[in-house]
Formats: sequence, C-alpha cells, structure tokens
Amino acid sequence: MSLTLALRSALSGLSVAQVGMDVVSANITNANTPGYTRKTAELATQVVGMQRGGGVQVTQISRKIDEFLSTELRGVQT
Repeated sequence: MSLTLALRSALSGLSVAQVGMDVVSANITNANTPGYTRKTAELATQVVGMQRGGGVQVTQISRKIDEFLSTELRGVQT
C-alpha cells in the first residue's frame, strides 16, 4: 500500500466521521421537534483499481421511520 493511498484512506475515514457527527448532532438537536425523523448516514467501501480498498464514503443520508406507526397515522387521518 502506497503512502498516498494510506493517506487518502485516512482522509476519507475522517470525512465520513465528520458527516456522521453532523447527522448525530442534527438528530439530537431535533429530538423534540414534531415531525422530525431520525436520520442515518449510509456507508460504502471505496474500491481503487484492482479491487484494492481505498477508504469509505457516505452514499446517502436516509430517514428512519416506523412503518407501522406511519400506517396507523394515515389510517386514523382518513
């Protein structure tokens, strides 16, 4: 593993950690906000040439909702 690849992997890990902390911070800040749904950062491995690991990346920020409660709420409103 070259030094450049190692540094790039470390930098991607730090960047993903920062995004994760931002998501957690938003979840904590909005915990009592009506209608707010918890969010999570979805992660994936970065592959560089010849199937070598090159770090990690955030693929998306997704909402986590309780489908049962959502269905019940919609049923009550109709």
